[in-house]
Amino acid sequence: MIKNKYINKTNQDKIFFNIIKNIFFVSLILIFIFFIFRSPDIIYKGVSEGFNICINIIVPSLFPFMVICNFICLSPIVNLISRFLSPITKYIFRLPSNVGCLIFMSFIGGYPMGAKLISEFLSQKQISRETANRLLCFCVNAGPAFVITAIGYMIYNNKKTGVYLLISHILGSIIIGFILGCFNNKNSNKNKYNKIISLSYSQAFVKSVVDSIYSIINISSFVIIFSVIILVIKNIFRFNNIINILLSFLEITVGLNDIVKLDNSLSLLLASFLISFSGISIICQVFYFIKDHDLDKKKIFIFRIFHGLISVIIIYFIIYFNQDIIYTNIILDNNKIQVFNISPFISFVIFLLSLSFIIFSYSEIISLKRVFFRF
Repeated sequence: MIKNKYINKTNQDKIFFNIIKNIFFVSLILIFIFFIFRSPDIIYKGVSEGFNICINIIVPSLFPFMVICNFICLSPIVNLISRFLSPITKYIFRLPSNVGCLIFMSFIGGYPMGAKLISEFLSQKQISRETANRLLCFCVNAGPAFVITAIGYMIYNNKKTGVYLLISHILGSIIIGFILGCFNNKNSNKNKYNKIISLSYSQAFVKSVVDSIYSIINISSFVIIFSVIILVIKNIFRFNNIINILLSFLEITVGLNDIVKLDNSLSLLLASFLISFSGISIICQVFYFIKDHDLDKKKIFIFRIFHGLISVIIIYFIIYFNQDIIYTNIILDNNKIQVFNISPFISFVIFLLSLSFIIFSYSEIISLKRVFFRF
């Protein structure tokens, strides 16, 4: 009886939530249509800016790496790299040894590359659904070319700044992967290496180029539409710095151009969080690549936030000990650089709290659900 009441209440909550969600999205669409007719110049400008971002940043920094990563993962090279990295995948991340190449490529291939490879491995039954869910928590990463060149050099005018942002980003991802591995009860590290079926080098090259072209088109489409959305919202809330910062979480390439105008230390902390969080646009791209698989999308979003928090802690310590190195060539203003008055001890406490949240979300939520559904 109690169980039936609980189920009925749950269904009512779902219906109410769906109604609110539908009203919200219909309202957004109507506002968007209104601006198309009222201010077509804004839409044109947003599309133009998004297209320029794709041509000048996305394609140069992502497409070559995407082709290389696809080629490596489709060719016999994938087994060589995975075997070489198998001790790390087995004993540090406690994952099957054949995902070493996938993890490595997610660090150098750029944001959606990790999700794309995870989807392909899952389709080929090279990994399980549980392994795919774990990999998605820490294998959605920005590529070195994007962080160092596009962000460090082109936005902050200093490649060293890009290097430090990349270090905080990668370390944050590795920490999450290690923590998840510590709470993996299955003995993935004892599994024998399962050879991945690969194509010939010529077939792998052709397929990698074609797949990368389709992926770039999809990614660019998201960048352009989010560029339009951001410009429409900016036109509604004009000259509002808070709104500009919040909009940075929609599309990071567009948002970083506003964040760089802030105080230097605050700018880097926000940039570090934003790179690891990746933005709603990137998360939508990840969802697109895994659309054919029943994977945990809520967990992906939660761990994007955790990744951002850990990266902020790491970049804070880098700023704390390397202020002069980081800010040597940043040409933003002539004000004296100010770092937050937060002691390393407090930062370490925040770091521990972030790890506690990760542990709780990964294990305790599952046990709580089991307790509730007993009734």
